[in-house]
Parts: sequence; C-alpha cells; structure tokens
Amino acid sequence: MSSLDHVFYAKPVRALITPGLCMPVILGLPWLEDNKIVCDHADRSCYVKTTDYNLLHPPKITPPPPPRKKLKIQLKENRELKKRALEELVVVVKQKWLPRRAKDETVKDLDIVAMIRNGIATIGLLQDMENQEQKLKTEFAAIVEPIPHIDELPTTVLAQIKLREAEKTIRSRTYPSPRKYAEAWSTLIQEHLHAGRIQPSASLYASPAFLIPKSDSSALPRWVNDY
Repeated sequence: MSSLDHVFYAKPVRALITPGLCMPVILGLPWLEDNKIVCDHADRSCYVKTTDYNLLHPPKITPPPPPRKKLKIQLKENRELKKRALEELVVVVKQKWLPRRAKDETVKDLDIVAMIRNGIATIGLLQDMENQEQKLKTEFAAIVEPIPHIDELPTTVLAQIKLREAEKTIRSRTYPSPRKYAEAWSTLIQEHLHAGRIQPSASLYASPAFLIPKSDSSALPRWVNDY
C-alpha cells in the first residue's frame, strides 16, 4: 500500500480476506506496528514516526519545474518570438498609429519674429561667455598661459617623497577567503605545524595563500601558496 502522493510506502504484511465487511480494507494493529505509525484520535492525525508524515493530512507537494530546454533550442525559439513580435509591431503601427497621427497632427506656421528673437538672445549669450572667458584668462594668466619649452623649465628639485624605510620590502596582503573556510584553515595550519612544514615567524615577507575546494565536500580543501 502507498499514499496517494506516492511519498509513503507501507511494508508488506499478511492480510486476512473476509468478504462482506463494512470497509474494503481494515488496517489493524500489526500493520500499524510494522510501519511504525502513531494515531492521535483527538487531533485526527496518523503520523509515521520515521518520516513524520501525516497519512490523514498529507502536505501539499509542489510539482517539480519542467526540464530546461537546450540552449540551441531556446535560442531558436527566442529568434522566432522576436521575429513575430517585430511583424506584429509593424502591422499595428501601420494600421493604427500612422493614420491617426497624419490626420490629427497639425503643423503650425513659422513664427519669424520668435525665431529672430531667439537668434538675438543666442548671439548675446555667446558674447557674454566670450567676455567671461577673456576675463578669467586675464585674471589667471600665470596658470592658463602656454607651458614653456622643456629647455626653459627649472632643473631644481621642487618636491621629494621620502619613504620611512626605503630598504624594506612592502608586504603583500593575503587573498580574501570566505568565512566558511575558517575551520578548514585552522585544521590545515595545525596539521602543517605538527608535521614541521611551517613554523611561527615575524618576517616582513609573506606569500599570499588561498584554498581550492575539492570535489568531495567532506574532504579538506587544497592549500595553495602564491610564492
């Protein structure tokens, strides 16, 4: 026997066939015991102890999503849909939008006075901008004047950047690592310390390290040093 959603399957038990009963099938205590089923008459529930499945009120199971199509087929369907959409758009524009626009839209006559007024305002604005430009160039002549030839540039040192300790090498930082690898890092470091491969150091030089997960999720990731 199985549930209607095929999630629960009962173990096979011996059955007693007796014609003329009030129900087609009566499941007794041996069946409940073998399948580890607990009944609660007050809640009208019947649970399977191993899976916590309610036989009287099974949960609604969402059907699995349909299988994804292959990329080649999906691209072909997309091209067909795009072609149909463009054809439909052309038909709609020709039948509805263009005739209504040609009939409803009215073209106004040219306003010569307004065009002359706008032209005069534009010329005045350009003249004001040129005057402002000449004023700024005169005020900041030392900055905007052309750069002299390289032979005329001064040879004295105007600025110098002095490092604190120029003989020391800048230490490189390690690569970022997800927090989920913190325990793996600790385990790998302890293993290498116990094996004598590494030791605590205060050197100024450092080689960044990172982890590469393995195909087996239960195994420790691979430690890689970038020398």
